[in-house]
Amino acid sequence: MVGTYEAVKRYRRQVDTTLMDVKEWTVIGKISDIACESPDANETQLLAPVMAWEVEPIALYVPGHVLAVYDENGEHSGKFIDEEKVAAMKEAWYTVKEVPADVTPERLVEIFMYAIKEKNYDLYVDCIDPARRESPVQKSLLNYHWDLHQERFHIEYIHANINADKTQIKVTKGYDDNSVDTFFLDEEEVAKIKAAYGEKEEEAIVQTAAIDKNGKQLGTPVNHTLKRVGDGRWYISTYEVRF
Repeated sequence: MVGTYEAVKRYRRQVDTTLMDVKEWTVIGKISDIACESPDANETQLLAPVMAWEVEPIALYVPGHVLAVYDENGEHSGKFIDEEKVAAMKEAWYTVKEVPADVTPERLVEIFMYAIKEKNYDLYVDCIDPARRESPVQKSLLNYHWDLHQERFHIEYIHANINADKTQIKVTKGYDDNSVDTFFLDEEEVAKIKAAYGEKEEEAIVQTAAIDKNGKQLGTPVNHTLKRVGDGRWYISTYEVRF
């Protein structure tokens, strides 16, 4: 039962957010035996015994949405019908399929938004700071906040504008190339100072404004924190922040 339930949740995360509005599911199963037990939990057991079917669940059906079945040989012990075909179809729909190495902070936040809206979980993860997705607990939180992002884009807002003119970038560790302290030094002297400071770490603050289905801004703008180490690319640190 766990496998089929997880398959339905995977369908909701990857394909159809409207599934969260469905109130009733159908359990499909087969009768495996007849049980006769007393419903009385006391030692005396004065209540008459009750006979009932023992049912082995084999599938979950969400009317108008998806059918998930048990798969003992599969990776997740459950799958929804045509899961492989759906994954292949989705690949052709994506606006963005990967994060460029030279991505700017503003573009990364935009890619992150498209990953959520288009249900591209792998891209969503690739946008996030690797230090925040290593342990089992962190990976579980990735799923938890993915579901929250999906719910917000389904219920509260449908898009977010990137306020590029509000972006702030600063060096939090190491040498700042924009510093005026070394203006009169030659390249060799600057190189020695950079080496003494160690590897540079930068932080960027990118502001977004959520837009609802009526085209109006929802609430006040929100800040997203990004980080970059050395010559690497930018990653989103505060990935759980709403848009």
